[in-house]
Amino acid sequence: MMMVGPNCMGVINMAEDVRFNATFAPELPNRGSIGFISQSGALGVAIINISRQLGIGLSVFISLGNKADINANEVIEYLEHDDHTDIIALYLESVGDPRYFKELARRVTRKKPIVIVKAGRTEAGAAAASSHTGALAGLDQAVTALMDQAGVLRVGSMEDVFDILQALKG
Repeated sequence: MMMVGPNCMGVINMAEDVRFNATFAPELPNRGSIGFISQSGALGVAIINISRQLGIGLSVFISLGNKADINANEVIEYLEHDDHTDIIALYLESVGDPRYFKELARRVTRKKPIVIVKAGRTEAGAAAASSHTGALAGLDQAVTALMDQAGVLRVGSMEDVFDILQALKG
């Protein structure tokens, strides 16, 4: 069995036939078709609360934490084939295998849009991401180029993620 974490909030699956909550979130998100992956567990409750306030429904919420076993690429692969997920949103502090990410994202975005906010755009943000999970925040220009080549929508903030999600669902 593979595990998320450590240093994560857990996993929620909102599918009617699953209804799985392995988090400490005080409330469940609304049921919907957005798969949300967050490397930061601390943002998890905020993501769920904001999605509820905006009427955005989630199919799954997965907090990856330090990614000792499961990484974002593996969750994107899972969501690629999840019939309950139409859109994939991510908050990442680091990108694992960039070559595989590019190949995977190119394939997935033909069927489902991927929206990403990548922490560490500024020097202060890179330092915070690195100190939080030990992630090495690479040069922002390289990350931007990778995201462009992968065909994902990279945005600058969590507010932008929710704006894009509302537009895509609208």
